[in-house]
Amino acid sequence: MDEYRAKLQDIAVRAIKETELEKMLSNVMGFWNVAFLTITPYKDKMDFYILGNNEELITRLDDSLETISSILSSRYRRL
Repeated sequence: MDEYRAKLQDIAVRAIKETELEKMLSNVMGFWNVAFLTITPYKDKMDFYILGNNEELITRLDDSLETISSILSSRYRRL
């Protein structure tokens, strides 16, 4: 049984880490599935729009890029 202990522990750790990575990716995808850009009409022109205040969205974009980078660099990600 001792000869399999290390292999079983490795499999268990890999499974846990893969699950954590999947949750991280799921959180990123969940946010971006419902995210939207704020746009506002430009002055009094009804056919022209400009971006509104999207600071929170830009912050979340930076966070998402960091998360995805971490997932891609993890040794536990599935190929």
